[in-house]
Amino acid sequence: MTEPRAPEAQLAVEPPTDWSEVAARELGGASLDRLTSRTRDGIAVAPLYTPADKPGDHDLEAPPGVSPFVRGARSPASGGGWLIRQVIDDPDPNRAAAAARLARSQGADSLWIRVDEASAAGFAGSHGEGRPGVVLRGEEDLAALLEGVELGARPVFEAGALGPRIAAAALDRARARGDDLAGLELTVGCDPLGALARYGGLAVDLERAFAELAALFSAVPAVAPRVRLALVSSIHYADAGATASEELALLIASGVELLDRLGAAGLSASTVAPRILFAMSVGRDLFGELAKLRAARLLWARVVLALGGDAQAGAAALHVEGAWRELTRVDPWVNLIRGAAAGLVGALGGVESAATHAFTAVDGPDEDARRWAVNTQLILREEAHLGRALDPAGGAWYVEALTDQLARAAWTRVRELLAAGGVAAELRSGAIQARLADQAAAQAQAAAQVREPLTGVSRFPALDEAIPPVAPRRAVGLRDPVDRSREREGAAERATPLPRARLAAGFEALRAEPPVVARLLVVGERAGLRARVDFVRGLLASGGIACPGDLVHADAEAALADYLAAPAGLVVLCAADADYAALVARLVAPLRASGAQVVALAGRPREEAPALRAAGVDLFLHLGCDVIAAIRALRDRLGAAR
Repeated sequence: MTEPRAPEAQLAVEPPTDWSEVAARELGGASLDRLTSRTRDGIAVAPLYTPADKPGDHDLEAPPGVSPFVRGARSPASGGGWLIRQVIDDPDPNRAAAAARLARSQGADSLWIRVDEASAAGFAGSHGEGRPGVVLRGEEDLAALLEGVELGARPVFEAGALGPRIAAAALDRARARGDDLAGLELTVGCDPLGALARYGGLAVDLERAFAELAALFSAVPAVAPRVRLALVSSIHYADAGATASEELALLIASGVELLDRLGAAGLSASTVAPRILFAMSVGRDLFGELAKLRAARLLWARVVLALGGDAQAGAAALHVEGAWRELTRVDPWVNLIRGAAAGLVGALGGVESAATHAFTAVDGPDEDARRWAVNTQLILREEAHLGRALDPAGGAWYVEALTDQLARAAWTRVRELLAAGGVAAELRSGAIQARLADQAAAQAQAAAQVREPLTGVSRFPALDEAIPPVAPRRAVGLRDPVDRSREREGAAERATPLPRARLAAGFEALRAEPPVVARLLVVGERAGLRARVDFVRGLLASGGIACPGDLVHADAEAALADYLAAPAGLVVLCAADADYAALVARLVAPLRASGAQVVALAGRPREEAPALRAAGVDLFLHLGCDVIAAIRALRDRLGAAR
């Protein structure tokens, strides 16, 4: 028997001096560029990172808790962990109060109370447009909401322009209860710019809204120094389709505008910056989203220093929420895993708090779904112990390089925004909305072509799953939905409201239509066609078209005989590219004569495609095609032929 080599002999084997040489051999001479991908921002992602890719800025190596806070705003001495904040957005204030009490009893550390968009813009609240939120039509509604909010549990009110009223009511309630205002930690998220972007109008002009906010900053810290008074959120930009660098740039530019406007009222950056909470959306790109959070802290720290603030004032407090655009109605159970991924990003990214969407959030979460959302984060924190290490990804060459590249791309965009007059000016002109529309369209196209796959929807769909009916949102004694366009026309500030769309919506619309059964006729060798069969079956299933059976036919005659035994209006031919010309010539005419209304082909032989189309092929189903458009065309042609 041959004896194994000694460990020292194994260690003595010299590795290749250049990994690219090995990779080039494996690629058979093809360019190494094939291994490089690009993010939505155009940032190149290499297949391998080495010490040479590490940014040269030594400030990025500062430990957690030290400016520029790339590795986190908390110091190691402060301990690990993050706050689990449950979103409360039921439109009815009494139901919202009950949901708040229940969330706290089920393990949520804190609450994120989302005010209805019309209320946050300063109008009489209503429900039916945009994101759900608590409708606050007056002091009575606000008092009912506060009945369920534990002010000592560091709640956040996403208040928009309604912040001053909410701050006054919350402090009055705390006084009435005998709470120590000096130790009170809550966030009243005044965010006039965000309210304008989301709703498309403000009841008062921005100058007045920021003047009211400046008055709040001048009055509250004297009695409640630990209360934060401003929110800078980029979640609505992410919901509208912003790329990572665009979302990051809009976040930072909004923060700059806030400091500038309050600075004009005599408030220093060192006074304002520590009383801001930042909120961002995080998606499924683990490393990209980690880099985005780290870049946000880096850029903000440098902005505060540049505007005269002290170093510690630049420690950005970050809250994250899972990406709404990636949630699905179809196979909603997959949203549980998406929520876990978002929680993981927040945990590893050193955020102050995170909110996980309930997996049924698209149709309105129920109590069980909310509890699962909280428990997802509890497991990450209490059982997986993800809060014990600060910035565990720090030092990884890929993460450090991506952080640097993303920060540079975002800062270039920040400078463009500031040169154009700032976020408010660009919202009024519609420039931001137009740019986001382009970015959203590009991402939607990638989803339609399954370059950005959605598990359970465009990949691995389950056709036997019942699609839940669209549940109407519960109104609050008001008509639902409500047309607010006239209200916006009379607003003191106006802008085109940002849209909010999910990537799965196009597929879900197809799945909601009556099911279709297609005949898949496979001709050739099973082994050579297995991948193509699986591809086209999954493609059709994503649009609600089933292809039962798995029979492979030796020739066209056998395939035709099989079809004649069970004819269908839609036929999909699947064979090797070299066989399609003869197969189409032999099969299309008898298939049409026997009831086939639409004939599609799996694949796209580029040179032969015009001839095949002339011979009767209606559509080519191939890798990289617009799946939504293709299935829409199949369904429309079937309907027209009936």
